[in-house]
Amino acid sequence: MAMDKVNNLHMNPGDGESSYASNSLLQETVIQKALPVLKHTIKSMSSHDSFSSQCFKIADLGCSSGKNTLLVASNIIRIVIEACKENNCKPPQFEVCLNDLFGNDFNTLFKLLPDFYAKLRKEKEENSSPCFVSAVPGSFYGRLFPNQSLHLVHSSYSLHWLSQVPEGLESNALNIYITKTSPPNVFQAYGKKFKTDFTKFLQMRSEEIVCGGRMVLTFVGRSVVDPTSDDGCSPLWEVLAQSLLDMAKEGLVQESDIISFNVPVYYPCEDEVRNIIENEGIFSFECLTTFQVNWDPQDTDYKDMKALDEASQTHGENTAKMVRAGTEPMLVSHFGKSIIDKLFQKYGKHVAQHQSNKKSRFFNFVISLRFSPIIPPTSPHLPNGENQSDQLVSYSQWCHGDVETVASNAGKNEGFEQRYNQKSNYALQSPDLLHLKPWLFLNLVAKPKRTAELQILTVEAAVVEMEKTTMIVLVLLAAMQGFSSQRTVSCGIPSCHFIL
Repeated sequence: MAMDKVNNLHMNPGDGESSYASNSLLQETVIQKALPVLKHTIKSMSSHDSFSSQCFKIADLGCSSGKNTLLVASNIIRIVIEACKENNCKPPQFEVCLNDLFGNDFNTLFKLLPDFYAKLRKEKEENSSPCFVSAVPGSFYGRLFPNQSLHLVHSSYSLHWLSQVPEGLESNALNIYITKTSPPNVFQAYGKKFKTDFTKFLQMRSEEIVCGGRMVLTFVGRSVVDPTSDDGCSPLWEVLAQSLLDMAKEGLVQESDIISFNVPVYYPCEDEVRNIIENEGIFSFECLTTFQVNWDPQDTDYKDMKALDEASQTHGENTAKMVRAGTEPMLVSHFGKSIIDKLFQKYGKHVAQHQSNKKSRFFNFVISLRFSPIIPPTSPHLPNGENQSDQLVSYSQWCHGDVETVASNAGKNEGFEQRYNQKSNYALQSPDLLHLKPWLFLNLVAKPKRTAELQILTVEAAVVEMEKTTMIVLVLLAAMQGFSSQRTVSCGIPSCHFIL
């Protein structure tokens, strides 16, 4: 199924019985369980003067609709104000940018804003500041915000959704996700698509987040390498596929429609997540934690591994409501609306049967990342009060662009090399670097078209494969060990060498 996520993937709108707003207790539970990581992340920002700007800009990516969205905003604002009190500083103003796809029900969300603002005013103290909320529709796998404009990016239960269904799933037969009967190319296609999407997500945010900014990301994954294991969400989709097959036997669904349908989700293991982040090299880990929640968000029993017969029926019905709220628009676009009620009646019964044999749970990651760019984007301590943004080549531009274009752009300014060296001397001496671990410091002195030289403090090097060229990424470790003399090192790439 070549389904465009932008057009078809969104939660059930409104506030009715089947709406996401009425069936998002699971997401609320996840937000609350991730709160300690969010609090630790924000408190750690306070030691680096991140709240000194007049406006603290927050982006909630994949916000959906309903009270959970504004719950996140309230939590962040409260924690920032607490941190400012602890540091005896005045809280900044707040700008909260709510992002989701164009089909998201922003209207229902906007109707909740009066109560949100009233609550903030009620809790407001003399040293608190106003909050401004706006919507930013679009895919977070593309650019959403101006350069270096965000202080904190939050995303909860969104990043396991892919930008679209992976290509090459024709051999997945009557499966709608990865199962034990799926051929190896299906595993590979899903894993490759997640890697592409998550890498793109990191690259886009690296352009938008300020130096020292943070991201707190919560999404569903799996605890083992095997993507077909029962640990995770594979059974959730297997049960839905079985319900569709029941409908096909009754002549209510075409089998060919099931064959052409696959869900655009992927639940990675920890190694996959770590490897993508570390290989990209733009963000550094502050922490990675995991936790589990039951399929049925109203089920608070985490001791029993099987549900009792009476309880399993309730768990099935509650899980069916939760899954319907998140998948109905996607299913309607492929199978039509007439089957939905009966489909989820069957689905609830299958879930109840599954839960009576083994109680399944969502395995979740919470990741706190710090943005570690080349040099702080602006600083009053730079020579002559210059703003280097007009002359520096960014890490992302260097790593993901055409080397000749980068070199050409860098070489346009007369005296570029001299000015850049002055600024990098500042950067190497800056105590701010000691707080960023590891810092990727590419002090690029580019000469048009032919030669790219790097002058850098480093103790380690890694080769990164790119689409158009292979470059050396030099990693500056937090130890910041000095060097006594310059050495010219050949990297084995034509017309490229490095001065260490």
